[in-house]
This record gives sequence, structure tokens and C-alpha cells, in this order.
Amino acid sequence: EAEWEHAARCETDTRYVGSDDADEVACYRDNCPDTPLEVASLTPNRCGFYDMSGNMQELVNDIYDSEAYANHTAADPVGPSEGEFAVRRGGTWWDQIREVRITSRQWYVFDFLDSHPGVRLARTVQD
Repeated sequence: EAEWEHAARCETDTRYVGSDDADEVACYRDNCPDTPLEVASLTPNRCGFYDMSGNMQELVNDIYDSEAYANHTAADPVGPSEGEFAVRRGGTWWDQIREVRITSRQWYVFDFLDSHPGVRLARTVQD
């Protein structure tokens, strides 16, 4: 989850990933059709990442803890090692504007299937 947030913020302090104007960077309930947009249809953030606000919500490799940001250090926080729910970040094309903010965090039941969560594939680059 911390890696997702680091990539989303990209050394900025915007409300949405890449802008303070959601319509520039996010596909959400009020500005999108009844389906996600094609990847990279809107503006990327400063690091070149597209669609981290809205469009498809992303499951991250952490267990949900409602007090995660209050209970952990700001640098390299470590979440719980077990729990009932995964963490979802970014919001979807079906969510309201408040749910596509960088700070929005939601839980997700591990065994529940729906059409909203996605996964962003990433890898560590070796020098």
C-alpha cells in the first residue's frame, strides 16, 4: 500500500493522482460512461502513471487496517500480517468523487468477485 501511495503522489501533494482537478485524471461516476475508459485516456501523474485515480480500483498487497496511517511510521510502514480484508486504492469508474482521492482507502473481501478491482503489475528495476 505504501508503494502504491508513493507512486500515486510522485513527490506532489495533489488531491487526485496527478492533479487537484479530478476530471483531468480520473474516470468516476459523475464524468464517465457506465464502463471503465481505455487505459491512458486521461492525463498521467508526474511520474507517468495513468489511471491511479478512478477507472479501475487497485488491490494492493496489504491487509486492511482502518488505523494503518495512525499506527505506523510514515517511512516504510508495515501493515498487519493477517486479517479478513485486502486494501483497495484509487477508486473506480463507478465510485463517487471522494473515493478517487489519493487518501481514499477501502477494504475488500478476499473471496468476493466483482468487476471493480484491478491489479497494477510492477517490478523492481535492477541497476
